[in-house]
Amino acid sequence: MSTSAHRINVEVTPKTFERAAKLIPAGKKRKLVSALLEQMLDLIEEHGYVAVTAIEMGFFKIECNWDDILRSVAKVKGENLNDT
Repeated sequence: MSTSAHRINVEVTPKTFERAAKLIPAGKKRKLVSALLEQMLDLIEEHGYVAVTAIEMGFFKIECNWDDILRSVAKVKGENLNDT
């Protein structure tokens, strides 16, 4: 397989397009969409076609531990957060 970049074109609603344009900083769309696609592909590899159906039905959710993320950001910035 070639190491050059490939493109995937996805049709979205005008509302989704406008939200993405407003909320995702310039230059970040490719990286964010690629990361999401990788996570979806991992899920499909692990669970097979049932994962495709689950994604289509809206069961695919991005989850993360915001407390850990905020602590990591604060640590990088040299700030202290209380463990409350």
